[in-house]
Amino acid sequence: LLSGLGGRLNMILREQQGLAYSVGVYNDVQLDGGALVFYVRTDEGKLAAALEGIWKVINEVKEKPVPEEELKSIKAYLGGTESIAPQDLGELTQRLALGQLFKEDTATIFDRRERIRKVTAEEVQRLARKYLSAEAWAKAVVRPVAEGGKK
Repeated sequence: LLSGLGGRLNMILREQQGLAYSVGVYNDVQLDGGALVFYVRTDEGKLAAALEGIWKVINEVKEKPVPEEELKSIKAYLGGTESIAPQDLGELTQRLALGQLFKEDTATIFDRRERIRKVTAEEVQRLARKYLSAEAWAKAVVRPVAEGGKK
């Protein structure tokens, strides 16, 4: 929905507005919590507009349900990825280990496609409202160091 070449962040901020070299989001899951990590690689002069653009896209997901055709496309992509991922021994091992760590039933590891298929636009909107809050986020800006080690 938000990440990847066809995701809203890339299409709007990179393709349409030219505000980013790359932009996206990923889920950093940890045993005692985790984070949704949004990132943007951009010019210094475009940073404020890019951050504003990210929040505009997030707020749109919170305010309007994902159109059915878009959700169908996302589910097809994720379902295909889920079909391929367990064929990689490293991926399979990691999933099984994490399943043990999180005390999940082994079936849970292998029924992801079915769970993806059941996701609704209303659930996406509800979870976006719950977890994507401007009051509960942290920002880190990484800049290159100029020659001589001074900015």
